[in-house]
Amino acid sequence: MSAPHFVIAGAGIGGLTMALSLARRGIAATVVEKRTGFGETGAGLQVTSNSGRVLDALDLALPLKRISVTSHGLMIRRWADGSQVLEMPSSPEHMPTPFRMMKRNDLHTVLLDAARAMPNIRLMVGRSVDEVSRNADGVTIGLTARDGVGGTLSALGLIGADGLWSRVRDLTGDASPPVFTGYEAWRAVAPARAGDKPRVTLHMGSGRHAVHYPVAGGKEINIVVVRQAKEAREGWSRDGDLSILTEHLAGASQPLRELTGAAEGWQVWSLFDRKPAAMAKGRVALLGDAFPRPGRLARHRGCGSTRPPARRDARSRGRCRRAHGLRRLCRRPRPTRRPRAGGKSEQRPQLPYGLAAQHRPRFRAEAAGAGRPAQSLWLAL
Repeated sequence: MSAPHFVIAGAGIGGLTMALSLARRGIAATVVEKRTGFGETGAGLQVTSNSGRVLDALDLALPLKRISVTSHGLMIRRWADGSQVLEMPSSPEHMPTPFRMMKRNDLHTVLLDAARAMPNIRLMVGRSVDEVSRNADGVTIGLTARDGVGGTLSALGLIGADGLWSRVRDLTGDASPPVFTGYEAWRAVAPARAGDKPRVTLHMGSGRHAVHYPVAGGKEINIVVVRQAKEAREGWSRDGDLSILTEHLAGASQPLRELTGAAEGWQVWSLFDRKPAAMAKGRVALLGDAFPRPGRLARHRGCGSTRPPARRDARSRGRCRRAHGLRRLCRRPRPTRRPRAGGKSEQRPQLPYGLAAQHRPRFRAEAAGAGRPAQSLWLAL
């Protein structure tokens, strides 16, 4: 494929979405995938309305409707007894773009089919980016292949969508390795249950965290359980030992234990973080897991999860701490936020894992006594 065009490293969800976005604007793209076949690991993901608008703009609304479930809100329950803590309903009929829940491989298939239908997208498998050199016209990218036949590509720029262990990020001069967070995510799917409302359900307790939501057009339920772990394993997922998960869920509510008991084929991912990096350096840019996400415990949500602007976050959290004497409970802010386009970003303190669930009843009672909505306190946490 002749220039002008871009080379994208990685044919996952981020890489294919970027290729489609460029191609629909008349800019050719070559997507380089080191695996010999296409596919996406993981179970489910949540796609917010903001991200959904991007996919809809790529004319994917109809195929997404066939594979996804529209969320009707969020339900938060206590870990031990399953009692309701907070319900945040939503009305999909009033939303121009729905909050969608789907399986990762279903979304990947939709994106791959759309990319194959575009004449200005080229897909190359079994090759990976090895080096990049910059010149007056763009970049020259050196490739390696399993069969030993590499080659080079010339392009206007290189976009790294090659995951957490990004080779493209290394080539920008940032060779800092991913760091194990001390947590791992257990993922599986279970058969859907009749009568369940299509929404995200979160179970929280001290050192406990689980989330589940319907996927596959409502036929299955995606389940994620996050637990502490002493050791990490690099690379892709591994089979989980069911006895470990059973012990972790021993103190959980009966409905949660029944749901997880109906799931099969548990896969485990060790959760890693990387230091913040520049989103772009010259003609080389990063996206997806190659570029840091805001916080390890948000990883269960999948792609496209967004938060309110950082300044509003910081102000609301500060008011909450001053009003309720929680400053001592907050961890020191970590430098996870990078400046947003068009505005300065502030650091956001974080409560220790599970602490919000322990103290939420008091927050709600105090909010009612002060005439303040309890939901505002939850959002501030």
